[in-house]
Amino acid sequence: MHLVEEARRLKPGATTINEKRSIFAEFVAFFNNAEIQSVTSVDINTRWRPAEYSRENGKHQGRATSLARLEKRRGYIHRLFAWAIQTGRYRGENPMAVAMAGKSEIRRHEKPYEEFTSDDIKLLFSEDYRQEMKAPDWYWTPLVAMYSGARLSEIAHRKLDDFVEIEGYKVMLIPDAKTRGGRRTVPLHSDLLDLGFWQYVEALKARGCDRLFPHRPELKSEKMAGRSWSVWVKRRLKNGANKSFHSIRSTVITDLHNRGANAAAIHRVSGHTTTAVSGVHGKYVRSINLAVQAETIQVIKHEGLEPALLKLPDPEFKSYFDHHLSHLQAAEALRQRAARRQVLINRSGAKTA
Repeated sequence: MHLVEEARRLKPGATTINEKRSIFAEFVAFFNNAEIQSVTSVDINTRWRPAEYSRENGKHQGRATSLARLEKRRGYIHRLFAWAIQTGRYRGENPMAVAMAGKSEIRRHEKPYEEFTSDDIKLLFSEDYRQEMKAPDWYWTPLVAMYSGARLSEIAHRKLDDFVEIEGYKVMLIPDAKTRGGRRTVPLHSDLLDLGFWQYVEALKARGCDRLFPHRPELKSEKMAGRSWSVWVKRRLKNGANKSFHSIRSTVITDLHNRGANAAAIHRVSGHTTTAVSGVHGKYVRSINLAVQAETIQVIKHEGLEPALLKLPDPEFKSYFDHHLSHLQAAEALRQRAARRQVLINRSGAKTA
């Protein structure tokens, strides 16, 4: 019942519900399917919490689950009990009230994403890059990130309508930004335009597509690009154990700051909210001129990244989409045909009955 209520508050297809369902199932199994009222604070503190702290990491064998992950799990169950109390299904104080760890403790234990060094960048963006990154999202996503500091999901989920010209600047709109403040306007770097990114966008629009990566499932459009980048980092870097796609963002923001770029403009184009980047007065800045933001983006210049080595003869990925989109369209046609057939079968069955 709680999951039904939660689902109403989430976007259609949100994976959070499945995550909660899995965590609740584990919680119920831990207490042998007992009635919720029988689970007390003593049970939580003496049995469940110690078991959680010793929980193994599901992705990395031999490692413990991070404090941030443990706190997220507790938060979901805390919300379940809060709902049960509110609806009269649990009497007493919320037994999940005590956090697994505070924010400062979580930060101390978390391993920060390491930035890419100039040597890393040279290895990652060598001529081999264009040979290996054969799919449009594999090729373009890291490059857009390197020239904007945008997050993986922010790039992968972009609609083609998010790429527009404003005041003479070609920009990427991010209306669903992760950080507070929502919509961001990110001018596109000249190197990115020289590589043919705008041509790629316009070519997709001409095909009648509506998404930046129409060959990927809409709800998980970032999955393949993130996976391909992780594999690439592991193959190319000996020191890449704690370096991921998010390392690109850390690299861009740090480099901009070190090059003396406008701190408030960095805050606007990257969506980063720490005072180290936005400056002491960053939260009071309400409007940054688009020209200043474009100037800030142009400050990005990665030592070790030579755009000329990465340029493709077909930046629009014409042959790729000629093949893949035709297959997707054929599959969609089959799906629609099957759906129509099922409707006819259902109608026929109804008439017979």
